[in-house]
Amino acid sequence: MRAVVQHGTGGPEVLKVEERPEPTRGKGEVLIRVEAISVPFYETQLRAGMLPGGEPAVFGHEAAGVVVEADDPELIGKRVVSMSYVGGAYAEVVASSRYTLVPAHVSAESAVAAAVPASVALVLFRTADVGDGETVLVEAASGSIGGYLTRLAKDAGARVVATAGAGKTVKGADVVLDHDDPDWRTQAPDGIDVVFESIGGPRAAEVLPKVVPRGRVLAYGLLSGEFPAITVAISSHVGSR
Repeated sequence: MRAVVQHGTGGPEVLKVEERPEPTRGKGEVLIRVEAISVPFYETQLRAGMLPGGEPAVFGHEAAGVVVEADDPELIGKRVVSMSYVGGAYAEVVASSRYTLVPAHVSAESAVAAAVPASVALVLFRTADVGDGETVLVEAASGSIGGYLTRLAKDAGARVVATAGAGKTVKGADVVLDHDDPDWRTQAPDGIDVVFESIGGPRAAEVLPKVVPRGRVLAYGLLSGEFPAITVAISSHVGSR
């Protein structure tokens, strides 16, 4: 089969199309004939060496397609969307134990574009327990997860303060701040109840003075390439003036 294999770290040039043997599935896994793949931001960080990853290896983690082999014969021929921690999605066939059936009216492209970011956003939103009338800060809201978080928060009756790169729009946001501006955190309004932190880095804690006492901060992304520098000592002062 044809597959995209990573050789070293760097730009897209480290990914090469090669012939590889089709994977063999383990117990509980299915073999999927791939119809569409996703190219999420974290994969660009993996490729660049900003996150740990093995190589050379068949690249990619998210795919949708048709089941061609499974323990359950009723699954064969069904369309599924899959997330594999070990990679292998950038190929004509991928083996995976983590898959979900795709409804007939949903295309493979739509399924793989929505499955992981939408589920991550839903878990974050439910964990934060966003309430009507609260103010929510969604960082990197022009991205897929941030877009879903914005929509969920608005549907819950929250006021949404979003960040996005210069010139980008965020549908549904009440306020949009340019996160390319190093001083955007000082421009954020006071009284934030929930922060969905996805930029990270040493300046992540600078938004905490804007957060109300007993506010919630949920960190899930590394847009800056670094983990957010928020310690227990710093977070104990959330909402203090």
